[in-house]
Amino acid sequence: MPDRPQRRLAAILSADAAGYSRLMADDESATVATLERYRGIMGSAVAQHEGRVVDAPGDNLLAEFPTATEAVLCAVEVQHRLAKHNAALAKRRRMDFRIGIHLGEIREQGGRLYGDGINIAARLESLAEAGGVSVSSAVHEQVQGKSRLIFADQGEQRLKNIPRPIRMYRVRWEPAELPGPASADTPNPTPAVAVLPFANLSADPDQEFFADGMTEEIINALSQVKGLRVIARTSTFSFKGAGADIATIGAKLHATAVVEGSVRRVGDRVRITAQLTDVAGGHHLWSERYDRSLADIFEIQDEIAATVVRTIRPKLLDTLGGRLVTRPTDNQEAYELYLRASERLARINHWDTHKAIEMLRGATGLDPRYADAWARLGNACCQMSFSFEPEAGWHERAEDAVRRAFALEAENAEANFAQGLLLWNPRAGFRHRPTLRALQRALAAQPGLHRARVWRGIVLLHVGLFEEAEQDVREALAAEPENAHALNMMGQLSAFRGRPEEAEDWYNRSESIDPDFDYNLLFRPAARIRRDDLAGAESDLTRARQIVKDDPFLDSNEALLWAVRGETAKAEAAIARASQERPSRGHIHHTWHHSALAHALLGQPRAAVEKLRRAAATGFPNYPLFSRDPVFAALRDDREMRTLLAELEREFDAYCSEFGDRD
Repeated sequence: MPDRPQRRLAAILSADAAGYSRLMADDESATVATLERYRGIMGSAVAQHEGRVVDAPGDNLLAEFPTATEAVLCAVEVQHRLAKHNAALAKRRRMDFRIGIHLGEIREQGGRLYGDGINIAARLESLAEAGGVSVSSAVHEQVQGKSRLIFADQGEQRLKNIPRPIRMYRVRWEPAELPGPASADTPNPTPAVAVLPFANLSADPDQEFFADGMTEEIINALSQVKGLRVIARTSTFSFKGAGADIATIGAKLHATAVVEGSVRRVGDRVRITAQLTDVAGGHHLWSERYDRSLADIFEIQDEIAATVVRTIRPKLLDTLGGRLVTRPTDNQEAYELYLRASERLARINHWDTHKAIEMLRGATGLDPRYADAWARLGNACCQMSFSFEPEAGWHERAEDAVRRAFALEAENAEANFAQGLLLWNPRAGFRHRPTLRALQRALAAQPGLHRARVWRGIVLLHVGLFEEAEQDVREALAAEPENAHALNMMGQLSAFRGRPEEAEDWYNRSESIDPDFDYNLLFRPAARIRRDDLAGAESDLTRARQIVKDDPFLDSNEALLWAVRGETAKAEAAIARASQERPSRGHIHHTWHHSALAHALLGQPRAAVEKLRRAAATGFPNYPLFSRDPVFAALRDDREMRTLLAELEREFDAYCSEFGDRD
C-alpha cells in the first residue's frame, strides 16, 4: 500500500552554483572538488540550524527547515563561510551560490518533497545575486526585526509557472559579520540616498522645470561621492506626486535616507527648503531653508549635497578634492535652457529629444564655454541617431558637440559617456577598447552615472567578460531597480551563460516594467528555443514583427526556430533574408551569431564558422560563448573553427588583462 502523503508547513531553501557550466568547462576536476567541499559546508550549516538536506543533484541543493528564521540565518552563514573559502581561490575559480527561500506548505511522499513552495524557492534562487539570498514576503514577515539583517524590497515578481505574483526581498548583511543581535559597533552598510523631486511652490506652474532641475543637479552632485549609493533620477521621479510616505519610498528604492524639499522662485530671488530623513527611524536628520539670490543657485546646491554627505557619513567628504557643485555657467538664461532640455530628454521620445536639442543649441549659443551643455547636446544627438533618425546626420553633430565639450573640460563625465556611445555602434565599428576606456573615465568622474555603468556592462558582455558585466549591471539595478534595459541585459547574460530559464525570468521582469521595450521580444525567442518552448518563441517573433517589422535579427531568430524544427529549406531561406544588409534593432553581430547557430543545427559547419567569424568581426568577439556553447560542440574539430577560436582566445586574454581578471 503506498505511503500516505504528509503535509506540513516548512521553510524551503534552494541553492544553485552560479557559473557552474563555465567552471566545469575550464577545469572539471577542480570544480568537482570545490563543489564537494562546499556541499559539506552547506550540509553542516543546515544541520546546525535544525534543517535537513532533502536533495543535492548536480550543483543544486534543496533543504527544509522548521522555521523561516533558521532558514535565513543558515543561508547567510553559508554565504559567509563560502565567501571566506572563495577568497583563497583565483577569481575565475570561485564558486558563488545563489540562494532562494520560501515558506509554504509542502507534501512529502516516498521520501521526496512536492508543492509550490519548492518551485517558488527555486524561482527566487534564480533571481538572487551570485553570493546572495532572496526570500519571499512570507519569509520576510517571519524574520524581520529578529536580526540585524536588512531586507531590500524588490517588488512583486512574476515567476514562471507560478500563477500569482510573489513579492521578493534581497537579504543584505555586512560581509564580515554573521547575523545576530544588533550591537553598537555593527558596521553600517553602504548608505543609499534617494533625492525626491523638489516641489514647485512658485506661482508660475511653468517653473516646474526649475524644481526638477534642482533635484537632478543634487542627484548628480551626490553621485560623485564614492562610497555613497545614490538612487537614479528615473526611480525617484516615479514617486512625483504619489503622496507615498518615507518608509514606503525607502523600502521600494532600497534607500537608507531620503532628501526632499521645495523651490519657490520670485523674480531674481529663490527660497529653497531641504530636509534629510532617516528611513528606518522616520526622524529628520537635518533641515534647512535658503533665501538667496538666484545667482547663488549653484552654491545652494553644493551646500545641500555636502550637508547630506556630512550628515550621513562625514568621512566620505575626505575623498573629494573640492566642491560637489561648481558654477558651470554665468549665464542664467543658458542654465535655464539646459534645465528645460534635461527635463525633455528624460521623456525619451522623438519630439521631446528634438526640442531638447534646440534648447541646448540655444544654451551653447548664449555661452559657448558651457561644457555641460555641449556634453548633453552630444548625448541628445546620440539619442536621435540611435533611436529616431539614424541617417539624418545626427552622429556627426554628436561628434562635434562632444569634441567641443572635451575642449572645455576633458574629464566631463557626460562627454566621456557620449564618446563611449559614439565609439560603440555599427558606424564606428564597435571599438570595444576605446569605448571601455571612455566609460571608465565617465564613471571615475561620476560614479553614480548609471547609464554609463549599464553601457559598460553591455560592452563587457559582448567581449565575453561576463562576471564583470554582471557586476556593472547589478550595481546599476541597485540604484534603478526598474531599469528595463538593465533587466534585459541580465537576461542576455544568463542566456549566454547557458541558463535559458533564468534568462526568460529576467526578460519577463523587463517586459513587466516596459511592455513596449522591443529588445525582450528580440532576445527572448532564443532562450525559449533553448528550453524547447517553440510555441512561445514563435509568439514572441509574431509580436516582434508587428513592432519592428522587417529586421534581419528577426530573420535569424526565425532561422534558428526552423532549424530546431528540422525545416532545412525554411531555415536556409530565413538565413538568406537575414544576410541582406539593412538596418536592425538588434545589432548585426547578433544576426550573424543566430545564423551560425542555425547552420550548426542544420549540420553545415563551414557556413556556421563563416557566420561566427562575421559576428566576431562586427562587434561580438565572444570567445567564452563560442567555445562553450554545446550547439557548436560538433564544430570544434573543424580546422577553421579551431583557427577562429585561437584568434578569439588571444583577443579575450587581452581584454581580460586590461578590463578583467582572468586568473
